[in-house]
Amino acid sequence: MLRYVWIVIGILMIGIGAVGILLPGVPTTVFVLVAVWAFTKGNPEWAARLETHPVFGPLIEDWRRHRAIPLSAKIMAVSMMATSLLALFLWSPLPFYGIVFIGIVMGLVAAWILCCPTARPSDRSAASDHRS
Repeated sequence: MLRYVWIVIGILMIGIGAVGILLPGVPTTVFVLVAVWAFTKGNPEWAARLETHPVFGPLIEDWRRHRAIPLSAKIMAVSMMATSLLALFLWSPLPFYGIVFIGIVMGLVAAWILCCPTARPSDRSAASDHRS
């Protein structure tokens, strides 16, 4: 039964990560890393497919080897979170305290991303330059 819980978590994380490709402010990288972790526990075959994916594979490898995030992914994630927070502030019907809460969460995520080591281009394959 627990195996299916891990699979559901992995599928949800891939789904949220896919949304992150389309919507600014939703980081794809974090959700892909959580998905491969969950799939490793629930369905190693699916984890292997993510690990060999031309876009996500190098990202996962960077994380596993160096606990590193590419500079381009850091810049994209933090700038998209900042843009999304500004859009929420200007156009959202949420109460101010809701926007402040979201801002705090985004700030903590941004701080964590920025504190992680930055993957050097020499640490990655050429295919990894095009990931998000």
